[in-house]
Amino acid sequence: PCDFNGLQVGTRYEFKVQVQINRKWQKSISRGYVTTTPERPKSVTVEEPTDDKLTVSIEHPSGNRGISHYEVLVEGNANSCKTPNASNPASCSVSGLEPTTKYDVSARSWVPGLKPILNSNKIKASGWTE
Repeated sequence: PCDFNGLQVGTRYEFKVQVQINRKWQKSISRGYVTTTPERPKSVTVEEPTDDKLTVSIEHPSGNRGISHYEVLVEGNANSCKTPNASNPASCSVSGLEPTTKYDVSARSWVPGLKPILNSNKIKASGWTE
């Protein structure tokens, strides 16, 4: 394996590999692609709770290169939301929740248009509905 240092987060790189046998370079060249994962959000805050909704505010990471949007997940619940873009701060609201209940939420950054689709590690926060 080869290690490469100093790569940018959320960036796609192309690698070319050429084989040398008995000190002679072979004509065929193999190509490969790798994309580094984006940084996770710097912070996540639960704000403006109602009896069935939490609004989650997300602060950009310092190196928000390539991030298209953020996704907020509610732990142990199928409800989630996505920010429409990566504005700073970004926010979205998760609805359909139970009143007077504590919810753990997590947010992650997404890089668009790549196969496989890449997202960052999650950052967590908690909040209560009213």
